[in-house]
Amino acid sequence: MTIIFRGGEDFEYSFASNSTLTQTAGWFRAGYARCALQPGNTGNPAIKNLIPWSPASSSFWFTSWMTSNNFNNTNGNVILWFYDASNNIRFYVVATGTNTYQVFKRTAGGVATSLGTFSTSWAANVLYKIDVQVVGGVSGSFNIYQTPNGGSNSQIFAFSGDTTTDGAAQAISYHGFGDGLSGQVAYGWSEPIAATTDTRAMSLVTLAPVANGNTHNFDTGSPAAANVNEVVLNDATLDGSSTAGQIDQYTIPALPAGTWQIIDFAVSARMLSNSGPAHMDIGVRAGSTPADYWSADIALTAVFTIYQNDWPTDPSTSAQWTGLPVNIGLRSVT
Repeated sequence: MTIIFRGGEDFEYSFASNSTLTQTAGWFRAGYARCALQPGNTGNPAIKNLIPWSPASSSFWFTSWMTSNNFNNTNGNVILWFYDASNNIRFYVVATGTNTYQVFKRTAGGVATSLGTFSTSWAANVLYKIDVQVVGGVSGSFNIYQTPNGGSNSQIFAFSGDTTTDGAAQAISYHGFGDGLSGQVAYGWSEPIAATTDTRAMSLVTLAPVANGNTHNFDTGSPAAANVNEVVLNDATLDGSSTAGQIDQYTIPALPAGTWQIIDFAVSARMLSNSGPAHMDIGVRAGSTPADYWSADIALTAVFTIYQNDWPTDPSTSAQWTGLPVNIGLRSVT
């Protein structure tokens, strides 16, 4: 099992000028996400991930929670895109009317081929988990599943056949979110995950820094959790290090109530270097006798860039996670 993308906050996506996010209750699952991404209906796409899938994959699962305050869609508005590493659209789902949709594959030159249509009974202001399975190949498939919040999973679209374009199964690196209704910001998307295995039972929980952790000696920008845990990031408030070897660690909240199997734990950070240490390590503090575990050195650029490191297993045991790490953090490196 490989998680190839996980995200859902503003700094992990690019936004067209009329797209936004919302923290209003009902647009996302409380305790899991902190916001929903709200695309405007222009832009191609309106909202698109900045961190490419790793690795890119021609056979994959993708999931996100979605809701809308109005499913009286405008014919021709795309709600979901999948792109290759060169930003060529390879698949997309387009609204064709009220709760009706069509799925297409597309060549790099823009020639689209319909894979079929489907209808739904989606109700306004209800959260739905949408899972897409794509198998790339001449004998491929494209399947879509839905799960209403608190309801049962069901398949709403099935295609079996050729999913290749330009003579090959195309590896996907990016996804984009759109809005089905012209003139309104009507759709919201949250908890997006891409994986090489079935995502229908997966959830994404955002665990933002809460308070100072075990070691907290960054010395630039009045370091504090409030500087790095905003829903909408403010680059003017930051935690910085002027000397290599400094560590900035934070506690994190608990998981939502329930019985969970942690299959991946990742830390995202938006970082730059304009003087002082030129590298940063992303880390977790974990184990029954907690110890620090760090990523490889990350060479920083002179502009803010999003970086992410994940641990599919607990680094203190090299086995499956049985609980969350006690801290997340960064370490400055020469």
